[in-house]
Amino acid sequence: SPAKLLENNADTPTSLFETGFWQWVWLEDVVNKGRVHQSADQFNILQDFLIERFAEIAKYQPGQTLHFSCCKYTEED
Repeated sequence: SPAKLLENNADTPTSLFETGFWQWVWLEDVVNKGRVHQSADQFNILQDFLIERFAEIAKYQPGQTLHFSCCKYTEED
């Protein structure tokens, strides 16, 4: 039978980097607004792993630029 519903994930992070970054920004925001205690932390350590991995990559490519890509002309990118 034909599809009856299409899902649009327009507000969903589309990459590992984006997910880790926005989780961390969200946590900082709710802590600063007093919605969660200052000692609160994320359930996962994705952002920490990304920072560690980028530091590791930088050791092997000193002075090089790490490039990312995005969709041109989209508000979220």
